[in-house]
Amino acid sequence: MFSAIAGRFAATALTTALLATVIIGTPAAASTEVPVEPDVPILVGGPSGRDGLESVRETDDGNFETAGVAGLVTGRVLFTNASFPSPAALGNGVVSLYRTLDGGLTYSFGGFTSTFTMDGSFSISGLPAGAYIAEFIVRESAVPSRLYWPDARTRITAGTFTLTTGSPFNLGIVTVPARSISSGRLSGADRFATAVQISQSMFDRAANPVVYIANGYVPWDALSAGPAAADRGGALLLVEPNSIPPVVEAELDRLQPSEIIIVGGTGVVSSAVQTALQAFTVLPSDVRRLGGADRYATSRAIVVDSFGPTGLDTILLATGNAFPDALSAGPGASISNGAVLLVDGAQTSLPMATQTLIRNLDPETIYLIGGTGAVTDGIGDAAQIARPGAIVRRLAGDSRFETSVEIAVNFFGSADVAVLANGFGFADALAAGPLATRVDGPLYLSESTCVPSVVIEDINGVLANVLLLVGGTSVLSSGVFDRVQC
Repeated sequence: MFSAIAGRFAATALTTALLATVIIGTPAAASTEVPVEPDVPILVGGPSGRDGLESVRETDDGNFETAGVAGLVTGRVLFTNASFPSPAALGNGVVSLYRTLDGGLTYSFGGFTSTFTMDGSFSISGLPAGAYIAEFIVRESAVPSRLYWPDARTRITAGTFTLTTGSPFNLGIVTVPARSISSGRLSGADRFATAVQISQSMFDRAANPVVYIANGYVPWDALSAGPAAADRGGALLLVEPNSIPPVVEAELDRLQPSEIIIVGGTGVVSSAVQTALQAFTVLPSDVRRLGGADRYATSRAIVVDSFGPTGLDTILLATGNAFPDALSAGPGASISNGAVLLVDGAQTSLPMATQTLIRNLDPETIYLIGGTGAVTDGIGDAAQIARPGAIVRRLAGDSRFETSVEIAVNFFGSADVAVLANGFGFADALAAGPLATRVDGPLYLSESTCVPSVVIEDINGVLANVLLLVGGTSVLSSGVFDRVQC
């Protein structure tokens, strides 16, 4: 029995080649790519801590852990790798239990963990009744291995077990293999088709999501729209400035959107496109536009529309003069109840409209994405003045690739799936932002022919078992698929 559990939004997983070969299959052979089938929601539960000991998520129900006690969960964990061809008992590891709540959301609790004894045995008591999945992390090698009960490499394929009041449950013997990574790819004939493939990977037919529409040739308006789409459980599709590609029309017809939001003015997505989009919604008024006098005003409008005028935990300030940092920032913003807000990073202050918005949103933390060449210290000072009580932090590396890693380190304790996009093109990564949020994984940037070593290191750091490439071989070659390091 398999359970499809979304970190933020419930959905139904389909049994397809993607799940069989990418999610639970063995690593792909060199230069032999796994085709990704459409209509596959790739949904994974929320992250536990990078060390596997505690979760970054908690329930909103303060009385949950004191609810009716259901007894205990026991079992034994063994490990096998080249050094231990026969399963061996090891004491260096931890088991964590995650309880599924209403709507398929998954939460973990620091109290629901246990280390192994030297013979691999564990016991966790005081558990409320309900359905659970179990995660095992073994630290026998430099890179720990993760497995879900009974024999799954991601939460989407994890089996569930149910505890009833007063009834213990034994998981039996679980053998954790040495960690390996499977690669998959989502791509189409062009940027428009690739965005459609990403949408199809997230939604079943007639899912009625909110769909954001952006010009496929300019990134600026979509940089804030990606996190907004993710926050609302939606998708981001790309169009021509004056027409809708047929592949996008077909996807809109398949999705039957509840609402379509165009980002940018009529100069980037024409009125004719807006009129044509009305054919895919119930009412013409279900298609609307968010735009402003420039990319910064549009960014503010998107943030206010999606998140409201007040009440965000985080704001990620990224330059509107270049796209890479803002692309990587999207999933980090989404997982932290935050937004990406574009600023003119070369300026030494912020316009009053942006300062007012920051003050109204009242974030606990404001992140400056990229080095001082991308976002000046003066902007950080202005953000601090706008929101005196906030923590202002900079997340930056020496390159766009290292900055994407800094974002991953800050926001993602661990991830079953990591998403990889070309760091020198924006189109594929724009649509990939909501996908990364759906799988609760980071979005890393890569060279076109090899994966930067710093990215490889952090993919190992989050214990990703699946690496999902977005874009065809012209933007991410077979060398990237095979994780050739550079």
